[in-house]
Amino acid sequence: MDELRSGGLETWQHIFDALVESVLILNKDKEVVEANRAAYALLPSTYTEIIGHKCYELFACLECQDCPLEHVRNKGDSYSLDMERSLLGKYLRVTCAPLFKNDVLVGYIHSALDITQQRNLKNQLVQARKMDAISTLAGGIAHDFNNILGVILGNADLLQYRLSGDAGQMGVMAPELEKVDIQEHLLAIQKAGQRAEDLVNQILTFSRQTSTSRRDVIITPIIKETVKFLKSTVPATIELRAEIAEDVGYIYADPTQIHQALMNLCTNAVEAIGDQHGVIEITVKEKKVTSAGAETLSQHLQNGEYIVLSVKDTGVGMSEEVLERIYDPFFTTGDGGVDSGLGLAVLHGIATQHNATIDVHSEPGKGAEFAIYFPKVNTFKEKGTNNAVATMLKGSETLIFADDEEELVKMFSEMLEYLGYTVLPAASGQEVLAHIKNKLHKIDMVITDQTMPHMTGLELARAIKKLQANLPVILCSGYAEPVTEESARKEGINAFLAKPIDMKDLAVTIRQVFLLNSTQ
Repeated sequence: MDELRSGGLETWQHIFDALVESVLILNKDKEVVEANRAAYALLPSTYTEIIGHKCYELFACLECQDCPLEHVRNKGDSYSLDMERSLLGKYLRVTCAPLFKNDVLVGYIHSALDITQQRNLKNQLVQARKMDAISTLAGGIAHDFNNILGVILGNADLLQYRLSGDAGQMGVMAPELEKVDIQEHLLAIQKAGQRAEDLVNQILTFSRQTSTSRRDVIITPIIKETVKFLKSTVPATIELRAEIAEDVGYIYADPTQIHQALMNLCTNAVEAIGDQHGVIEITVKEKKVTSAGAETLSQHLQNGEYIVLSVKDTGVGMSEEVLERIYDPFFTTGDGGVDSGLGLAVLHGIATQHNATIDVHSEPGKGAEFAIYFPKVNTFKEKGTNNAVATMLKGSETLIFADDEEELVKMFSEMLEYLGYTVLPAASGQEVLAHIKNKLHKIDMVITDQTMPHMTGLELARAIKKLQANLPVILCSGYAEPVTEESARKEGINAFLAKPIDMKDLAVTIRQVFLLNSTQ
């Protein structure tokens, strides 16, 4: 140590040049007054001399908008930032610290570490994780859909076999088919179809392509109703506790998705507890987040007021490695500890759509707590709604039903004809316009799919309004091309239905539209 001290300036220069990080000493005007060897190695060879240059001339050509020196100058403490510098073609971890003399700022220490390789490796890891997640998602969806198709096709085969009344390919004479047997087979097919619909909706929520119906709502009644349902469905070995504050404010949310979020959290908690006795605690409360309290959260939150929905369980808990992957669809640990299906992936999608943040705390053997922070809204405007519903589903009007899926057109045309309507089928927007232009029939309404060749449903609606401004249009969307109800109404659409369409919903919607049009 004495030898180092006696070496003076020369020893200091050796130490300075031995540092692997690029280090610059700057004056108050951001001009370089000292630079070590690593700085010369990092910067382009065109800079044979660094001294006297402004730091941003060396790294970015122009003064950096995200300059860490500004933070140091304003706050008086050191500051680190990862930055991409296209001039160098590198990612740098830049750290700046103030230099004081007699408590007066006289300059800065600017260090830069090349983290390009680490950044590239991280990006490759993220990409690999994405591909792994897609593979897991595809496998999970295929498994679920194959089960659903097995029920549908199996019951359809049984119906055909028993309706035939002979041995057929089975080699065994079909038993006589009663009406109750037909109803049972059809009910099984219908339930399987509803499972498929639920799975599609979960996938859309996960991919954030669903159209939500959000408004200012009080969360308390939604949670209470869901808790009431959960109490009748969770196993008797699990105690369900709820502590729901009554005077919480409003959040801007879709009530259906809030219900789904809580259901998914509780389903996850039930699976985590398994066959053991356990407890699930559901709480709703208001919380004000400040910088002082932010360190207790696993996720960064802006300061402000939040309504917090949390679910805590006494299940198996999760390790840090598992926590990193819980939102991957169909992720499983393979040991029975975690098998997320789409539940937590959907939860993450719902939170994102609601600008909410999920805070998770868990340790192996100590259960888990999921807390969703919904931003509180300060105002509430009750939107007027027209709840008039036509009780009679039959009609005698002439409708055009347009869809490029022939089987759907055939099925819905048949159903609407049963209700008394005259139905003109169409496979494209051009066919619809031809029906309207030839005036062979008085067209009373158009029901159209959104995604069709050559012309979308919205484009067709615009063309219809030019020909016949008052002709009602109902738009049906299967989310191949996402359309929200709000955007559809702006285009003059009278009603919006999401596929798959329930026959009764379609019949009621038709009468609603005719009723509303007659009162205008």
